[in-house]
Amino acid sequence: MLKYTTTILLLAGPAAIHAQPSDPARAQFADQLDVRLVHVDVRVERRGKPVTDLGIEDFLLLEDGKPVEIAVFSPPDLAGPKGDAERPAEALPVVLPEPGAQASTGNGGTVAVFIDDVSLGPGQRNRALRTVQALSDPSNPNGAGLVVFRHFRRGRLTLQLGQGTLADEANFQEMSRASAVREQQGIFFAMREIENVLAHSNCIDSRAQLLGVADDYSATALASSEMRAQLLGDAIEYLSALPGRKVLIVVAGRIELQPGAAILEHLQDLCPDLSSELSNRILSAQNMANRLHRVAGLANSHRVTLVTVDARGIGAPSQANAALDSARFGGTQLNQMITNANLQSGLTQLASETGGTTIFNANNVVRPVLRSLEEAEAVYTLAFYPQHERTGERRVLEVRLVGDAKRRTKLHYRRSYMDRTMQQEWADGLRTAARAPDLRPDASLPNPLAAQLLVTEDPDGIVVSLGLGTDAVTTLLSLSPQSERRLRLWLYVVDPEGRETAAREGFLAGPSAPGPWQASVRLDLPVGEWTVAAGLRDEVTGEISLLRQTAPPAL
Repeated sequence: MLKYTTTILLLAGPAAIHAQPSDPARAQFADQLDVRLVHVDVRVERRGKPVTDLGIEDFLLLEDGKPVEIAVFSPPDLAGPKGDAERPAEALPVVLPEPGAQASTGNGGTVAVFIDDVSLGPGQRNRALRTVQALSDPSNPNGAGLVVFRHFRRGRLTLQLGQGTLADEANFQEMSRASAVREQQGIFFAMREIENVLAHSNCIDSRAQLLGVADDYSATALASSEMRAQLLGDAIEYLSALPGRKVLIVVAGRIELQPGAAILEHLQDLCPDLSSELSNRILSAQNMANRLHRVAGLANSHRVTLVTVDARGIGAPSQANAALDSARFGGTQLNQMITNANLQSGLTQLASETGGTTIFNANNVVRPVLRSLEEAEAVYTLAFYPQHERTGERRVLEVRLVGDAKRRTKLHYRRSYMDRTMQQEWADGLRTAARAPDLRPDASLPNPLAAQLLVTEDPDGIVVSLGLGTDAVTTLLSLSPQSERRLRLWLYVVDPEGRETAAREGFLAGPSAPGPWQASVRLDLPVGEWTVAAGLRDEVTGEISLLRQTAPPAL
């Protein structure tokens, strides 16, 4: 991540960045305008079939164990999304827009696919291809707005939009087989190395070497799982720019919940003399549960349901892997079952915590994927107004059915959400605006302040200029005249190579008299094709504008 310094240029009246607004009363007034809804999408099943005839009186919604009032209720709309699908539980106050605010909370939503190309072999990539072909088919109602995230280059996410190029078979065969072999056969390479060590020595004498092999594999597996968790988080943040519910179909070959545990289990089978030490290592091995828990929490914060697909298909465990010469070193059937469960547990956790489904042990994944999307349409949307301030903490959600409605039913819904602060919300919004402009085109960016953004370069770096026209200033002053009006500023910068700055926040002295207003911020960054996203909020009225511009390429 790049570091930069900022310099405020005084172009039209005083302008300065402060750590806090100096007038607490004014800041409190602005915070009172921060009204938000938290949505909980609930799928109800009875004997494997959706239940779609329940009313608001059949549901009880709890946050952190305490009942909350259901302010908005929307039943399943199986005929298709409608703009007025929601009906309020009672007369509701007007909700002012906020970052990421959704124009509609109807049951219609967006479908996206995350394809972990790096970990998929040719046959597994074909499963991904068939899935995308089915979803992007013109006859599919979700095809026109389909969003696809591809992991072509290790650690880098590629966004694809539009039906024309998504289902290109040649495009899906670009990845080399070597990358998938390294990902999926890494444990067997480690087993082969263990076999070579034990062929010339015993377990006690080669203890350090054997543990070194296990540690190397564990470190590689942990880095791989961490990378996938990060990429999934990036995809979820991109989707946060889209309104309503989102379903993200994750097609992957592996997300290990306990990286390295399988090789330790295998080594324990081969070396009973080291059983005690290996058992302790297994218990203390790195666990991805908390990391995936944060990914699921991020998804829940943005109404993203994860449907996870194990692209390896049907895989029956065998007594030994065919690549190994000895059945002894191929791993017991129990060890292979543990390995397989470990690879799938991460996918299971992500789906379970976001109210989604898992698709395992299937060579033809198209039908179950389409079925999962049909199930996702049969949801009730419950929404409530939190009565606490934003803290950035995790909040636990619980949905119950009351009376006869709860008999023989099973509920699927997100189990928690991150009570994200306004700073966190705007940091996500700026990153999405700058890094994924196709998902959030200029016309969709809110600009109630009629603000203008200009990005230029000078010998000392990039100059970000923000301005308000005479009409906009007049309007602001007429709404609530203040002698020292403040504007809250957020800035985020990224280049085509993915180099980025942190999302920075500060305060500017806004217009205090009629006429045009302008202030500039100089960023001490190297010359490059930077995309700048800026958020500007009037702290008196709570109005927010989101702006974006790309700096001209260097000559």
